Amino acid sequence: MKKIIGITLLGCSLLSASESERKTEKTSISHLFVRPVHDNLTARTNYWHDSLLDTDKQNAYQILTQYHHSFDSDAMRRHFLVANRNELFFQEGVDPTLPAVRDVRANWIGLPTNFTGTLKIDPQLWQWSVMFSARHSFDKLFDIAFLKNWFGFINIPLVIAHTNMNFTQEGVTNAGTTGEIRDILTAFNNSTWNYQKIRTGSKTSVHVAEVRLGIGRSLLSNGRATAATYSALSIPTAKKQTNEYMFEPQVGYNGHVGIIFGAHLQLPLTREENRGQAMFFLDFENNSLIRNKQFRTFDLKNKQWSRFLQYRKNGFAAEQGVNIMTRKTRCSPYSITQASSGMRFMFRKVEGQIGFGVWGHGVERLVLDTAWEEQYGIIGTTTTTTASASTIASLAANDATFTVVKTTDIDLASAASPATVTFSAHASLGGRGRGENADGFWGIGSFVEIPRNNTKAFKIWGFWATVGGAF
Repeated sequence: MKKIIGITLLGCSLLSASESERKTEKTSISHLFVRPVHDNLTARTNYWHDSLLDTDKQNAYQILTQYHHSFDSDAMRRHFLVANRNELFFQEGVDPTLPAVRDVRANWIGLPTNFTGTLKIDPQLWQWSVMFSARHSFDKLFDIAFLKNWFGFINIPLVIAHTNMNFTQEGVTNAGTTGEIRDILTAFNNSTWNYQKIRTGSKTSVHVAEVRLGIGRSLLSNGRATAATYSALSIPTAKKQTNEYMFEPQVGYNGHVGIIFGAHLQLPLTREENRGQAMFFLDFENNSLIRNKQFRTFDLKNKQWSRFLQYRKNGFAAEQGVNIMTRKTRCSPYSITQASSGMRFMFRKVEGQIGFGVWGHGVERLVLDTAWEEQYGIIGTTTTTTASASTIASLAANDATFTVVKTTDIDLASAASPATVTFSAHASLGGRGRGENADGFWGIGSFVEIPRNNTKAFKIWGFWATVGGAF
């Protein structure tokens, strides 16, 4: 009960974020955590409940396929770009007579002095998974009274994750004719950049996302009213994102181990003798992710996109910012909390469900794994000068002395996933056949998912289908 209360309080704290936080846009973020397609509590449990918690059948299985796809979103363009910009205009910034509309000084990324052009992105994603789940009761495996109504289970999801920045350029003039860097597209695919490049095409990753091993206990299961709790360990089997490209496909929880606790409750709202049955269901799940180490790329405080500036040590040649501002970090993630509730209707062998869900996580905390070397400064006009007031849009006057970037100047939040809450509506239709020795079920469903803050997560639509049984 204490765990259930803790989950509820955590979920409430996520939902009670201030109105100003809901409206504050998160922009110039180099990293994005996407809800894994298989981490959909509604799809994972809606028709699986009865078989999972059946105390009369020793074994059960489920095969579940899920798909989700993002909606187009100007807000998610700004997540990756800078505040108030859905596209970025590139121009050289040395000439003070140039118009103030410039967003990016072209020379920062190696483009010709007289270059102009516009960068456009339209980030999109889709994910698809097939998950196999199995349950085995401990009742007959161990002749121990304490283990009555306990069971073990395993989930193994195979995931295909696909991302596409839809990276294009428009209005290009005075593009280079020789060399690797000729225009915006080639500049952001510079072979000397180790991180934060932008693909001109899509990328797809296929992996088993995790192996989830768990145990649970059916507290009540009479075919109508059910109550159960479970705990599980999520073991990652897919690699972490490399950060070589912005918005890489993510499979699973980005390499984090997860410790999971969940609870299920179903209450009948009609009499048992009624031909039609109506039940209220409520599911909770909390996944506490364990810290790991990852490469992340940072901006400077109050300087969006400053990762794309150029930096140097005193007396040395300029170096590209994405290599300097990318550091190995200790990434302490959030707890992912989700809930699903709704109504379940049954008439003979047909079932239908409608409901509402919420999914969210807290703020990711990043700490540099090694100390920042306070030797680099934003380049000035010579090898011994810096221009620390420079921004991605302009080159400032040289500093009086060589001014280095200090540890306190690094904006750790620019590479961290912000706290996120999404809301969903779902509906499904299915059926169940019950027998003395075996049961079977099937179901299909769909959902729409809307984030509380449109610059923190994608709007998503999706569907799923499941089949399984108990014996």
